[in-house]
Amino acid sequence: MQAVAEPGLFVDALGRELDRASRYGREFTLVVLLEAAELEPLAVPFCRASDLKGRSGDDLAVVLLEADRHGGERYLRRLRSQLGIDFAAGCAHYPSDGATAEELLSRASASARS
Repeated sequence: MQAVAEPGLFVDALGRELDRASRYGREFTLVVLLEAAELEPLAVPFCRASDLKGRSGDDLAVVLLEADRHGGERYLRRLRSQLGIDFAAGCAHYPSDGATAEELLSRASASARS
């Protein structure tokens, strides 16, 4: 898994993935776990080596590359089931939920709060 520690760097890395996905007609799903930074070590084993992970304050964000909208939902179900705890989380799918890193992060965070 590609890890990006600083929030600003994560947005930059997400922007590069957006460029790549746009150029090659790919999709991905962004998953945001609200106030779940402490879950980071537990969430990593549920990601693939190619996925991108970053933190924004207390939030954890994971970009599931090549994953459709349902891929993010499956990831969250599996994570909740294996950890045995609940947490606020939401997903945003590229390209249907946004075209910029900021739009996708905002959409995923909003879906976690609803």
